[in-house]
Amino acid sequence: MPLPTAAAPVLPSPGPGPAVADVLAVLDDPAFAMAFGPGSQAEAGLLADLSEFGAIKFKGGARIHGRVDRLAVTDDSVLILDFKTNRPAPRSESEVPQLYLAQMALYRAGAARIFPKRRVVCGLVFTDGPRLLQLSDVVLDARNRADPDIRTLLQAASAQGRRSCTGIAPCPS
Repeated sequence: MPLPTAAAPVLPSPGPGPAVADVLAVLDDPAFAMAFGPGSQAEAGLLADLSEFGAIKFKGGARIHGRVDRLAVTDDSVLILDFKTNRPAPRSESEVPQLYLAQMALYRAGAARIFPKRRVVCGLVFTDGPRLLQLSDVVLDARNRADPDIRTLLQAASAQGRRSCTGIAPCPS
């Protein structure tokens, strides 16, 4: 004897309108427009040797490598964006997890080495909302100075199963 089946209720769909509006708001935000414009890159590799991580972090410095979600380079600036899926998204920079600040601080330091004399601006795009959040140069620079061994933070994130596309290792001799 066949089991009775119940039809799933049909719920009204808001359609693509709200989602499209959210995406367009991100793409049209003047602070980050160049990250999605002509000449920008998605999933751009970043590799840099950082001698400033010398005695505190590694003898001879450190090599960082990562993959930034969006990269745009102009004659005078570099814009780096990384997408995050936190729900709910942080409302301010003070609520951003330390792991993300460490990751973006490393990206900023690496980009400054690769693109000297250009201002490096970093931001996070949280898919919840979506919300764009520009990170302060002061906060990112202080993040690298404050942590005598940033590897510890990145390794702890890996141990917790968090995806991190940033690696840091001793510079090759």
